[in-house]
Amino acid sequence: MFQVHFRSDTGTYSYLVGTDRGHEALVIDPTEDCLEAYTKLCDRLGFRLRYALETGVVAASVKAGVRLEDQWGCRRVVPCDAFRAGDLLRVGHEDRLQIVGLGFEVIGRPGHVQRTVSYSVEDRVFVGAGEVRDDPGLQVLPVDTLVYRSIPRRGTNLGLLGLELGSSSRERARWRAAQRLGAPVLHPLHGLA
Repeated sequence: MFQVHFRSDTGTYSYLVGTDRGHEALVIDPTEDCLEAYTKLCDRLGFRLRYALETGVVAASVKAGVRLEDQWGCRRVVPCDAFRAGDLLRVGHEDRLQIVGLGFEVIGRPGHVQRTVSYSVEDRVFVGAGEVRDDPGLQVLPVDTLVYRSIPRRGTNLGLLGLELGSSSRERARWRAAQRLGAPVLHPLHGLA
């Protein structure tokens, strides 16, 4: 399960990711206006909402994460150097999170203060703000990794890692060909199955 939610007043995106194998899900960079839709969908599908992952310190995500923790028993997952108080699961570079059937790797900036992190799963990476090319932890991922942003860049939440890193013209041509062949492109109000 993969669902995208766009919040028009802040211009931010949240992501719901789940697996049929264990009927577990998590929300990446939640905002309060997405919570009802996500929890209803999880209830309807019989999924347990297990984690609320935050890529950084963003007021909307912090507030929504606290609400998910209080009302649905989700565990808040935050960058290790971003928060000091509360019962939070603090993560840093190369830490791993698991929901049944999916493993997430935390990508931070080794040797630096980690107030922001990204989360990689299969062929996708979820990032908050900031430039992908400035993050050495992301540069080791395959160039065809899909980049999902919580804060859009150049008017879109979706990118391709190779293009973001400034890869070769051959990689850019491969991405354009994939788009022509019907590769999924996300609309802010629709999910991707």
